[in-house]
Amino acid sequence: PHSRILILRLSALSECVQGLPVACALRDHDPTLEIGWVTEGGTAEILRGHRAIDKVIALPHGWYKSWATMSSARQAVREFAPAVTIDLQGLTKSAALAACSGAKIRLGFSGQEGAELSSWFNNCRLAASATHVVDKNLELLTLLGIVPLAARFDLTRDATCAAKILSWV
Repeated sequence: PHSRILILRLSALSECVQGLPVACALRDHDPTLEIGWVTEGGTAEILRGHRAIDKVIALPHGWYKSWATMSSARQAVREFAPAVTIDLQGLTKSAALAACSGAKIRLGFSGQEGAELSSWFNNCRLAASATHVVDKNLELLTLLGIVPLAARFDLTRDATCAAKILSWV
């Protein structure tokens, strides 16, 4: 069994939200899993407190541009010590960080969704057949033998989050 799973979707609020069904499906599959999520910048606020996510590792924007912040990011993912990583981003920076975590099983995309050097770092790859990004993300779970029935986001309405969203629009 995989007791700790780390999801990597580093930026873009909308894309992090589109990855939430993966966390929900993992939680539904095994409520005892410890699920972490690596993100950068302000997207951490949306992920914190989500019922399917136990730990949010928030990195500063541009963390990969200096040795000091890269080392700090590596240490943070290593301390979480996942057995499995799920790279929803499909870029070199997310896949390399997955490899730095020490996870033996690193899921990611092949083909068009597995861009740059990500296929070098992710050792269990899937050529997604779905059209929508949410469905593509959920397809990665089939590599773990998990077939989600439907996409669920389980976002809660929180006064602080609502105020933040209103300040953006």
